[in-house]
Amino acid sequence: MRKGLLALLPLALAAAAVGQTVDGVSVTQDAASRRVEVAYSLSASAIVTVALHTNTLADASGEWLPVDAAQTTHVVGDAFRLVQAGSCRMHWLAEEVLPDADIGAVKVVVKAWSTEAPPPVRVYDSTSALTWYYEDAAQIPSEFSGTGFTQTVSGGNAPASTAEGTVTGVETAARSFVAVEFSPFGTSRDWSVGYAELDSFTSSTHYATIFLVK
Repeated sequence: MRKGLLALLPLALAAAAVGQTVDGVSVTQDAASRRVEVAYSLSASAIVTVALHTNTLADASGEWLPVDAAQTTHVVGDAFRLVQAGSCRMHWLAEEVLPDADIGAVKVVVKAWSTEAPPPVRVYDSTSALTWYYEDAAQIPSEFSGTGFTQTVSGGNAPASTAEGTVTGVETAARSFVAVEFSPFGTSRDWSVGYAELDSFTSSTHYATIFLVK
């Protein structure tokens, strides 16, 4: 009987590892907010962390460069905590981190960790009784360093599963507007203020369409 139980042990461990799988990572960018949207699925509840990479070429054919760990503090949603199985979502406020930039492409690596082998950095919030998990202490938001937060560090664990997704043509450059008020052609007519979006510009010339209303 004991031999039979021992024989089943590797199968049980394999089943547990398979159970914590992340897949179906989809990455898009919201045109209005400029934030990078990430959707993924978990086959079982797991601690989820995320790593971000950018590519200097819009078609993602260039070198992938890791985003500084501190800039992932602007990831909001189902990340850096225990996430329930099913469809999950998060977003990265890229414009807060890299304003006025054409990033090119973004790769998001989603990692699922077992609760018995969590990421190395943990932050416990005694007010909400929630625990947040990180791979690097630089990922901890500044507001998690005050009273009521306890940080612990361990090591040696690896994620049970990883999956990634990419989005090309990512832009964070803020849109600019100009206001114009004048009496054209030397007439005495009154014209109202017109607003125009500057869709593109160079160092010497701004291109815009100006509309006027009597």
